[in-house]
Order: sequence, then C-alpha cells, then structure tokens
Amino acid sequence: MNSIAILFEKVSLERQRFIFKPKKIVKGVWDKEEHTFLTIDGDYYDLLDGGDPCDDYFCDVQTTIKELKKTFGSDNTEDELLKRYYDLCTDYLYAGYYDENTNGLSIKRISFDHIIESIEQNKQIKDVAVNEEFYVFEKNILKDIMNLPESEIKGKIDEIISELDNEDNVKEYPNIIPSSKNSQKLITLKKLRREVLSKIVGQDDAVNDITRGIMINQTSSNPNNKSHMLVTGPTGTGKTEIVKIVCDTLNLPFFEADATAYTKEGYVGKSVYSMLDGLITAADGDIEAAQNGILVIDEIDKKVYGRTSDDVGGKAVLYSLLKIMDRGIIELNNTVFDTSDLTIICMGAFEEFYQKKLKDNNKIGFSEPTSKSQRENIILTKEDLVKEGVPAEFLGRIGDVTSTIPFDEETLIHLLYNSKLSALKLQKEYFKEAFDVDLISTYGYAKEIAKRALKSKTNARELKPLIRASLKYATDEFLSGKRAKVLKINKETVLDSKKYYIE
Repeated sequence: MNSIAILFEKVSLERQRFIFKPKKIVKGVWDKEEHTFLTIDGDYYDLLDGGDPCDDYFCDVQTTIKELKKTFGSDNTEDELLKRYYDLCTDYLYAGYYDENTNGLSIKRISFDHIIESIEQNKQIKDVAVNEEFYVFEKNILKDIMNLPESEIKGKIDEIISELDNEDNVKEYPNIIPSSKNSQKLITLKKLRREVLSKIVGQDDAVNDITRGIMINQTSSNPNNKSHMLVTGPTGTGKTEIVKIVCDTLNLPFFEADATAYTKEGYVGKSVYSMLDGLITAADGDIEAAQNGILVIDEIDKKVYGRTSDDVGGKAVLYSLLKIMDRGIIELNNTVFDTSDLTIICMGAFEEFYQKKLKDNNKIGFSEPTSKSQRENIILTKEDLVKEGVPAEFLGRIGDVTSTIPFDEETLIHLLYNSKLSALKLQKEYFKEAFDVDLISTYGYAKEIAKRALKSKTNARELKPLIRASLKYATDEFLSGKRAKVLKINKETVLDSKKYYIE
C-alpha cells in the first residue's frame, strides 16, 4: 500500500459527457493488470481513462511519497507533500466522454490556464480547451465566466459543476449499459463482478460463471437464450452467497429451497410448485418481479440417490422439477406463474461424486483429505453426473455448470482480512461502534482461526463462530462496562479466549 492517488467524483453533462471532481487523497496499490486502484480500506476504483461509465467514483493521478519528495523537496513533511500534490491536481479540469469503441471513458486533463487562454482568444466560446467536440462545454455552461477576471474563473467553474450535481435530469445511457428488467439500476458485468468479489474470496471462476449466466438471462428478451445453472462445490465455499449478492445488487427477488424438504407431486410433503409461492413471497407479492427472479434449489445432490423415478422423496423430485425448469405457465393455487424469464440455480456438494473421480484419477482415496490444488483439477461434467444416476432429462434443462473449490489456509486468511463480509472485520466494526475500542489482531490470530476452520470441514462457514468464541470473554468485559482504547488479540486468544490484552 505504497501509492497515493486522487479520488474523483463523476458529474454528468449532456451527450454522454462528464466532468470529474477531485475529492480527496487516498492511499493504496495500483493494479496495472486490472487497471484499478485498491485503497487501504479495501475499495476498488477504476482509473479514469477507460473506466466504467456507470461508476460514480474513480481513482487516478497515481504517485508515491518518494516521487513527491523529488518534485517538491525532501524537507517537506508528508502532510505538506500531500497538500501540494492535491493543490497541483486541482489546477486542472478533468473532462471525458463515453467512447463506444472501447466501451469505456476517454479522458482529457485540461489546465485552467489553457481554459483561460481559450476564453481570452475566443469570446464566442465556440471551443474551449481542446478541439474534440466531446470535451467542449455548451455555451450556456460557460457564458457566466466570459467577462470574469482570471482569478475568479476557476472558482466559477467549480460553482457551475456543483450546480450540475443538483440537477434532477441527469441522463443515464441504457443503450450502452445492461440493466435488470425489474430495476432502474444500471450496471455492467464488470461492476457486478467487482461487487461480488469484494465479498467472496477465492472463487473467481464460479463468480465469473454465475454473474455471466444471470446477466445474460436478465438482458435477453428471448427465453430460448436463457439457461438454468448447476453449481457444485463443498459446503461453506460461497455457492449461495454469490447468488444472494448478485440478487441484492441487481434488486432481484431471491428464494432458496432445500431440495430435501420436497417430495414428488401428489404425495405427502412439500410440492415443488410451492417453491414458486416462496419466490412470490420474496418479491412481496409482485408476481411479475418473481417471474424474473432467482430460484435456488440447494442440496440437489441428495435427491440423486433414489433408486428409481418412482422414489417419491428422491430422484422423483428431480423429475417433478422438469415442468418448472421448462419455460411456460404453471398453475398455482391462487394464480398462474410464467417461468419464461425465471432463473433456476441448482446447487449441491456432490462430494461422493468428487471423491470417486479423484480416486479414479489415482490422486487420493476416500479417506484422504481433499486439497485445494487437487480439487481445482477436477471438473465434474454432465457426463459424470449421468453416469452416477442424475437423470439426463434433468441435466438437459441445465445450460451452465460451474463449481466452487475448497479453501486452503492462505485463502481463508485472505478472506478474513479482505472480504467485506469478513467475520473479523464485522467484529472490529462492532467493538468500535459499541465501545469505541480498536480491535487489533495479529497474523498469528488469523492463521490459527483459518487452521481450525479447515479442520471443521465447513470452510468459511466456521469462521464466524470461531471468532465469536475467541472473543466471548472480552465481549463480556466490555458489555459489563470496561473502558479502554485498544483490544489486542493473537494466537493465544484462539487457544484460550481469556488471554487478550487491553490498553
């Protein structure tokens, strides 16, 4: 985290053009491959040039303290260097437009001195600062500054930009940016993935596959272009959480059904059609929204072990699901439900299938632990599933298959430090909010938590209870009125929750 940059806020003009206002200095790391800036707070921002036009904030003009010392002199303090750096950056106007050729922003940094010169040379304000029409301000935007003294021009432009922020008719551009059908929120696939990956760590391939599949379904008007999905992978690796985050970001109704609770239609137990009632309830009774929602059917692998299609609590349930998975009209008790736009995502660990394939590949036996590297090399195909008894008719309704993978210790530690949903981060926020205490954890603490989570066989799901257990005595003490500034925890705290340090 040795770089610094300026955080910019976007202001929309007309004809897909924008102004970018410098807001503050941020510290972090420039990711050259992703063309993004990662701040010390864990936030990712696109760089201005080539950035996502849907974003509201960007980072750019990266440098380092070392470079600033070369520019302004090493006798300056860090605060003085940062102030001079910020002042220098605000001597420019940052303007840009949406470039259809690159599907990103094209940016020009224009010095205010250049703007002043242009105004003096051309009082008609036909072109200001540059010749490209996308960067040119409308006459009505600049007419108020034509006769101002030079010293007031920059301030006036800032005032005009601030007024633009308050306009109610700022235009978005749905023709270039996909949008969900039941939401006015515009979003690109890149932005959706970034949101999911800020919370889900170590499952990039699954995130990419799931977000792509859902976005295709949401942006396609032809039901024949839509697909249901199958997501396999161990418990606690984020299968359901990925979909929840996508639904929350796109404002889509979401309902999760446990396949083990359902039976074949006409027998005692829950009917598979009641899953649709659950989705309607999740959509607050809005049937149209529910029809465009996401239905997750978990533990689907548990239904494979039925001996025949007549096993009412087993494989027969998969056959009962076929009518829902086909795109058409379902008659419910009080209404009809059109599944043409519905996305169904079936999930399951399929652990026995994985272990068998691993054994067939002469990698490990049934009793051996499955490592992350070994599991990554195993691809569970539809052909494998058919051989193991999954009905071909069921898999025929599945378009996309993807998998999550087991966590290793390093990935769990990375999750604890970087995921927005990290149980450790949530505890730090809690102690700060409730007691105004800074909770400080060592690397050894995170490593021990990760090690114990792996032993539990439930992956990331075990992190929260482990962390809460390690903090139970410290929490009791602060809830009983203890006052302090700092609470320190380390590996010893995991081994014995009474061993923590207060300052």
